[in-house]
Amino acid sequence: MLISTFKYSIDTCSFTHLQRVYPQDTFPSVWQKFDELMSKGMVCSVEEVYLEIIAQTDSLSDWVSKNKDIFLPLDEEIQLNTKKILSTHSNLLDIKKNKSGADPFIIAVAMAYKCSVVTEEKPSGGPDRSKIPDVCKYYSIECITILDMLRKEGLCL
Repeated sequence: MLISTFKYSIDTCSFTHLQRVYPQDTFPSVWQKFDELMSKGMVCSVEEVYLEIIAQTDSLSDWVSKNKDIFLPLDEEIQLNTKKILSTHSNLLDIKKNKSGADPFIIAVAMAYKCSVVTEEKPSGGPDRSKIPDVCKYYSIECITILDMLRKEGLCL
């Protein structure tokens, strides 16, 4: 079992939501506090999320490029957890829609590090298509939004 200070495994949509709702040029204090969480080793994500974000050219991709160290490589434990997740929730990935492949890895990181998942996704509401909150519920992993995380850490303005 890995030992770390990670409290949050963050999905792509939460990074983009943070940038959209609290733009860096308008709310620098939110990003300074987020930087503090990073410096304390409390937030992480996976390299797939990094690749999704830098595919765009904007202020978020610039920020992500400067903070690449929070994006974890897919080590053996994360890959094994991902295999377990996909064995119970194969419909988490939607290959037909060419949707992000990062979702199971975000959850796998939370399993490995015993931390919460941060995503803006809502539960699917049915068995035909699993979403991150559905899988987190199945594995008893806390699943919160970026706003919930900011509130928990006392970062709200």
